[in-house]
Amino acid sequence: MLTFAQLMPGMEWLPVIGWAIYVGIAAFVIWVAILISRRLPLGQMNQRRQVITRRLIAGSMSGVILLSLVLFFRGPTRAECWAVEKGMTAEMVRSIVGNSLEKTQRPDGSSIWVYYSRDGSWYGWFMVEFNDKGRVERTYSE
Repeated sequence: MLTFAQLMPGMEWLPVIGWAIYVGIAAFVIWVAILISRRLPLGQMNQRRQVITRRLIAGSMSGVILLSLVLFFRGPTRAECWAVEKGMTAEMVRSIVGNSLEKTQRPDGSSIWVYYSRDGSWYGWFMVEFNDKGRVERTYSE
């Protein structure tokens, strides 16, 4: 299996940019949750309870939004991707890693399926190249 560095030499920094974008989105979500919690009308409570309530609300909002994003964008795990082997059919691949959201059909009958994974232990992509007979020709991952 070829890695991203072997497939695209000199572009090893792309996964780092992906992580930077993810961290930026997380920081933005937390910032917005804090701004929203500051606008809550909590005038009847004492100062200490207002602070605790605002922190709980901001933390809960951030947690729910970030967890939803992680679960929504979760792709196949590294182990699932590495289970795909040369010669497997499209149905076998689909049963292991699921449906691909990005499929490219070539004029010669071959195709490429791309998967994106953000499962906590691995952030990257996985590509399966099928030959014209519908069998796995090779795989790439990063």
